Amino acid sequence: MEKDRKKTEEHKPLKDRITEEEKSWLLQQAKELVRQAEENGIDMDGVIMIPGWLQGNELREYLIEQYLIKYPDLDENKLLREIEDTVQTIEHWDETPSIEITRRHWELALTDVDELRRDLMEQYRRVYPEKADDELIPEVEESIELLKEAALVKLAQEKQ
Repeated sequence: MEKDRKKTEEHKPLKDRITEEEKSWLLQQAKELVRQAEENGIDMDGVIMIPGWLQGNELREYLIEQYLIKYPDLDENKLLREIEDTVQTIEHWDETPSIEITRRHWELALTDVDELRRDLMEQYRRVYPEKADDELIPEVEESIELLKEAALVKLAQEKQ
């Protein structure tokens, strides 16, 4: 019975499964990620962070606001096309193989790097089947280092 409830819960939209506290935490982490990227010379100028719990018209409204801030000179037709393309990409996201980072990965970054490496390598192989392992290893190792750094920041924040 508990298993069925949990399975049903997993299939609800993210906005119905996430608490306000978790939303706040995720937004803080996204802001921290952008800040750290910019500090490390990564150009975040064209990046728009999209909260995963937004859907439908809420998502469109959020994107309009973000696009108007990032691209104030974009004409209305181009803006609407870009937003609709983004919405379609998000709606079909589950059909696209991707690297999924969960809370478990943050924990593994601090407790079991070998398990984290195995998990990420498996995911990278699935997402990039055309690449050889020797091409994937540097990407996996970079992901591990970023996860370690972010997990340490998170841990320090929690201790405060």
